[in-house]
Amino acid sequence: FIQRSLAEKASADIKRQLGSAGGKRADQGPAPYAEALTSVFVAIADIVQEHQQAVEQEFGPENFIVVVRGLLDEADIQGIKVIDKFAKDNAKVFSQQFANSEMRDVGAVLEETAMITQRVQQFNAYIHSVAHSVVDMIDDKASFANNLPVGHCPDDGLPDTKLLHRVQELVSSYVLVEQYFLLQSVEKAVTETDCLDPDDPDVLTTTLIDEAFYIMQESMMRSVTTCDINAVCAVVNNVNAAIVGELRQACPELLRGVPPTSYRRADCVDVQNIANHSKSWFSLGTENL
Repeated sequence: FIQRSLAEKASADIKRQLGSAGGKRADQGPAPYAEALTSVFVAIADIVQEHQQAVEQEFGPENFIVVVRGLLDEADIQGIKVIDKFAKDNAKVFSQQFANSEMRDVGAVLEETAMITQRVQQFNAYIHSVAHSVVDMIDDKASFANNLPVGHCPDDGLPDTKLLHRVQELVSSYVLVEQYFLLQSVEKAVTETDCLDPDDPDVLTTTLIDEAFYIMQESMMRSVTTCDINAVCAVVNNVNAAIVGELRQACPELLRGVPPTSYRRADCVDVQNIANHSKSWFSLGTENL
């Protein structure tokens, strides 16, 4: 009964958030798919808060674990429905078939992907914490563990969910798109940067360094938002590769044709600029991690 009630409420909330199939609501917020997922998770949290004590007192904590499993089954159904629609509606982005003119839209999709991943990770941590606290109240834990279905954790009585596996697939796609987006953004910053002018003392550096490190910082912070350590590590590697690759190669290109005396002068300023940005940027990344 509880699972059926959740299914009806979740379906109504998702339809309200995302609109009908193939359509898009005019009043949608910036992250409608993440909000639709959140509404499912909030509904489950409300059910836990409302029914946990009564079920445990009437039927015992073991049976409340059964209730939680049913809620997780419904979370799988509704959550995967939202993520599949998100992936389908943004198939052009995830297949990396977008033009430079669409970079802003791609950034928005990456932001929402990170938020979706974060919400699922947070819900997963919450529901396992609830189940773990319930299992702690069971007197005969050995018997409880022996009667668990295959693949269920004896610490909380829950399995790994299909939704979590689906999100891991989404994270894999996110990392690939994030890498492509990062390289395209850095390349755009390189091609559209100001040129050095050795005759003008106020133009000894370009905006390239500022723009490139801003792009990298945004990419890094977005990966931290996912709450997925594998995504963070992958993006760190991608950012490092961009620094020692595209950015490093771009700096000498900007200095070609500049007289040697000015070259050394400008080069020193740019190198110092890179060093300062690297130090502050990696300090920020370390603090957030």
